[in-house]
Amino acid sequence: MAIVTVNLTSESYMQSIGSTWRLCAGYSTNVQINRAVQDVVDALHEVVAGGVVTNKTVVGNVITLEIQKGSPFTKNKLDTMLAACLMSINQINAATPGLVLEV
Repeated sequence: MAIVTVNLTSESYMQSIGSTWRLCAGYSTNVQINRAVQDVVDALHEVVAGGVVTNKTVVGNVITLEIQKGSPFTKNKLDTMLAACLMSINQINAATPGLVLEV
């Protein structure tokens, strides 16, 4: 793992920060995926792994997606990468003051 510098426009910065704060829960040495969005992260990993959204149903305020599974190997790799990323963030935060997010 390395700490890197990334140049962002103000719009991409605001979108990234907004998404990050909604996706993450916990503080400092206990950053984790917010339970309220864990299913969305799992679904995203399935699609990135080659899965396909096959049906979308909207009833009132409820959206239901049916997703054909992607490659189990790739899905597992994405889940493992996310777990390693969160572990690194928590380790760095334990060693230094403030919140550091890995990119």
